[in-house]
Amino acid sequence: MPTLEEVLVSRIAKGKEYYEHLMEECKDPLTLSTATLMAQLRKNENTAYGKKYNFKDIRNVEEFRANVPFSTYYDYEDYILEFINGDQNAKLGSYDGELLCMALSSGSTGVYKKIPVSIESTRTTIDTTNLHAYIQYETHPHKPVKHRRWVNAIVNQFIQRYPNGMKGGAISGFMMEATDKDLCRAMFTTPSESMFYESTEIDNAYIRIRYGLMERELSVISAAFAPVIFYMIIYFLDNRETIINDIEHGTIDEDIKMPVDLRESLLKELRPDPERAQELRDIFESYTDENYNGIMSKIWPDLKVICAIGSATFKPFTEKLLGFFDKKVCFDYHIYAASEGIFATTIALNDEKAVLIPSSSFFEFIPVENADDDKPDTLLINELEVGKEYEIVITNLSGFFRYRIGDVIIVADKIYDTPQIVFSYRLKQLANMCGEKTNEKHMRSAISELEKWLGIPIYEYALYPDTNVTPMRYLFLLEVRDPVDKSVEEVGEYLHEQLRLANNDIAYCEDDGEMGRTKVVFVQPETFKLFEEMRIFNGTPSNQIKPVRIIDTEDKKNFFFGLLDK
Repeated sequence: MPTLEEVLVSRIAKGKEYYEHLMEECKDPLTLSTATLMAQLRKNENTAYGKKYNFKDIRNVEEFRANVPFSTYYDYEDYILEFINGDQNAKLGSYDGELLCMALSSGSTGVYKKIPVSIESTRTTIDTTNLHAYIQYETHPHKPVKHRRWVNAIVNQFIQRYPNGMKGGAISGFMMEATDKDLCRAMFTTPSESMFYESTEIDNAYIRIRYGLMERELSVISAAFAPVIFYMIIYFLDNRETIINDIEHGTIDEDIKMPVDLRESLLKELRPDPERAQELRDIFESYTDENYNGIMSKIWPDLKVICAIGSATFKPFTEKLLGFFDKKVCFDYHIYAASEGIFATTIALNDEKAVLIPSSSFFEFIPVENADDDKPDTLLINELEVGKEYEIVITNLSGFFRYRIGDVIIVADKIYDTPQIVFSYRLKQLANMCGEKTNEKHMRSAISELEKWLGIPIYEYALYPDTNVTPMRYLFLLEVRDPVDKSVEEVGEYLHEQLRLANNDIAYCEDDGEMGRTKVVFVQPETFKLFEEMRIFNGTPSNQIKPVRIIDTEDKKNFFFGLLDK
């Protein structure tokens, strides 16, 4: 078995090679993207979907756009259900024997979508994983980055099994599961026994941070999304005596949730480490900053990189997270991806711009102002303008064609002819009571200004469009940990004004008498965390959990307002 050093050196070399390959792709993105389209049409021409739209007769992009309509998940759902239920006549794509799994996507409603993941599509995952090893270790402004172990916060614990033998879960977890277990033990502090233990009854925050703290030397912390790492550290700060005591004695506190057999397995390998426990206590005893700015860099002085998807919705978590580290720690914003595939990758640390990967999909783009049209025209990858927003439409490597995933991106720059993009917001994640269409981007802007005005961080927030009052209004739920020196009415008024500035249509609706002033309610600390834990308990893969920003379903409404009533 290769050593950790050998593995990292190999990944870095492959990552550099892929970086150079990607730069070549960026010189002629349309040719590569079109080649991807034609290959997928040929592979799928004998499927039910391919026959329905005569894929075999399509010879170019113009014919494709003229003959194949836009699609959503529900255009494929019947095929998918037939396939996973073992119908021998069902052909889901031309991937007989070539599908890795079904990626369970919770979507915006919490209802699972089962997204096919072809083995072919995982090539992009492997390539970008190697690329980011190169970026993290070889392009860091404070080199060298030592070749040490990682805290890995990706798990594959919730798995569905279908009658045809296929499995469903989070795609990031399946990619981890495909990694050699001995390599996982060598590379990651998180024990593989817990990463792949199929149960939602595990306190993952404890395991991640407790095992990470046992290591004095780390190089990277990685997770699917930035909030996972942020809340891991918050968990440590809130429970540090329990965790440090366990490190000192080689124990796992009896109140930590996990199955008995997993606890017994982990305890067999744990050893007391009173020296490390004392180091941690000394750091806290000598620390005077009540906000713990920079404290994690005292705990892990060699750590140089945090890697997770951390832009847009996750940006507030990213900024707060970096506050626990010193300036030598860089953030790797990683990739722009969904369950349907990886579509773009960042190529520099501390830079959230992600360059589209021309060979990963065939890309089309709808100018955002035309997204509500019945049959909007699309632009191709080489036709976009810097500074403009577009809805992205993909034809992927796993059998989805002209698929509207509902994301809006902004073109931030270009590399040669290939756009560098930043995710902006989800089209369906908006409040629209009277035509105002307030989206995540508007909310982030208003909340950011509110934080500056209050002088304290807002850890979580969600908007409820209250149509039960006249005039209709927004009700914002805010979660803070620090005292607020303004009245709830003042906070509501200030937030409302910032929303008006962020979204001019709110002002029009209010001036017409259709919309009233925003109301604010402060919820108890960890309210949003409790909702996350409830979703995990009910079967949502932890790698798929995303922040609640709009209360738009009955389960969200019942949960949050049920707690308010108490």
